[in-house]
Amino acid sequence: MLDKQAIKQRVEEIDRRLLLLNSFIGSDETNFCENPFEYDFAIRQLQVAIEACLDIAKIIIASEGFDRPKELKEVFKILADRKIIDKNLADKLTQAAGFRNITVHSYLEIDLNRVYEYIQTNLVDFEDFQRQIDKNVVQK
Repeated sequence: MLDKQAIKQRVEEIDRRLLLLNSFIGSDETNFCENPFEYDFAIRQLQVAIEACLDIAKIIIASEGFDRPKELKEVFKILADRKIIDKNLADKLTQAAGFRNITVHSYLEIDLNRVYEYIQTNLVDFEDFQRQIDKNVVQK
């Protein structure tokens, strides 16, 4: 059985993180990349938002009895294959999951300019994910 409360909690967490990340939209890129308080804070917010999306996907996959992914980032492809999210969004979130892996395991490889650019242009992906999950899972 689908644990809608668990999904709701993670959606609320994504919302909290997006609210904080939105404060960086339109900020100065050089200042962002040179200020460890800003970029460390932003990276952590992205990491948690991505983790919440991964958790939501895992909850859906487990409750629906879908095939388990071989790698964690494959959860979004599974949701796309089942028409829960669209393929374009699944591709974007798979890339985001790769970024999350870098923040956790290869933190010396983080490109701060890419983090800044991601915040400027891709936060909408999290909102799209929430909308599609709500429409195709929670509201059903």
